[in-house]
Amino acid sequence: MHGWNTSNMPLGRDYASRGRQKQEYNLVMSGATSKIPKEFKILSSDDRISYVQNLWDFIAEDPGQVPIPESHKQVLNQRLAAHEAEPNHAEPWDQARDNILKKLQNT
Repeated sequence: MHGWNTSNMPLGRDYASRGRQKQEYNLVMSGATSKIPKEFKILSSDDRISYVQNLWDFIAEDPGQVPIPESHKQVLNQRLAAHEAEPNHAEPWDQARDNILKKLQNT
C-alpha cells in the first residue's frame, strides 16, 4: 500500500491567468495507487475540485506524455477519412459554435 506525504512537490500553483486563486496542496503520492488518500477527504468540495484541476493542468503541461488510447486514434482516423471523402459536408466553425450555444441556451 502506498502512502501520501506532504513534503515534496506542491501540485497547487498560481493559475492567475485562468482566474484561479493560488492554492498550495502538498499532497504527493509516494507511489502509484488508485486509492483516495485520507488527507484528500478533509478538503472541502471546492478545494477537491481545485486540486484535481491543478493536478490535470500539471499532467497536461507536457501533452506528449499523456497517452492517447488506440480506440481514440481509430475514431479520429475514421472521422478524418469521412471528412476527406466528403469535405463539403463540414460545418464552418462559426456556424457550429453558434448552433452549440443556441442548444445550450435552450436547455
